Amino acid sequence: MAQRYYVDDIERSYGREMTSIVPHSLTGRSGIDCLRMLDSLFVKQIPSISEAIFGIAAEAKFDIFNDRKEQLFQAFETSSFCQRLFCTSRRQFILRIVDNSNQEIILVKREFKCCSGCCWCANATCCSQEVTVESPPGTLIGTVSQEGSCWRLRLAIKDANDTTILTVRGPGCICDGSLACCCEMPRDLDSKIKAVTLGALILIDFIFFGTVPDRNND
Repeated sequence: MAQRYYVDDIERSYGREMTSIVPHSLTGRSGIDCLRMLDSLFVKQIPSISEAIFGIAAEAKFDIFNDRKEQLFQAFETSSFCQRLFCTSRRQFILRIVDNSNQEIILVKREFKCCSGCCWCANATCCSQEVTVESPPGTLIGTVSQEGSCWRLRLAIKDANDTTILTVRGPGCICDGSLACCCEMPRDLDSKIKAVTLGALILIDFIFFGTVPDRNND
């Protein structure tokens, strides 16, 4: 089962089987324009064999789907070995999202913050989990910032002017399950904000699934 997150308090269930990536000839759009008519996204991390064997986080890879289970994009993390070994879920990374033509269309960046992670003090910049989203790479289109809360994860999705457009609220806890997240959003939302929402899903995955499970507890 995928862990669900809510944008504007809307929810939808998803299946497990996924079809092949959608050709641009079928969508008629390229880049983030293919997000224009979507009202939901599903992000699934690809399991790493080396991570399972050695117990050290590998550079993450993701498949990204629409609500019809059609694959839209793939995403690839770039990060240092030391960050993955010692900082795990708080690590600094660059995530490149490519379309089916292998064109890089979205860049998600996260800086390392040693104090991040606690929802109680997330209103402080030094403690807030945050990513920036660029599309095309080099052009900032928005940010995702953690807001302070008493218990649940709360993320603000902001445009390039730092104006909060949407809020994503996560669960109070995560049970063991597949490395997947999904969310819904208004269909008429700007494609750029939908791309930033995708960045929020990526951040959520790193927050909850970025740490390699302890094999001694199996």
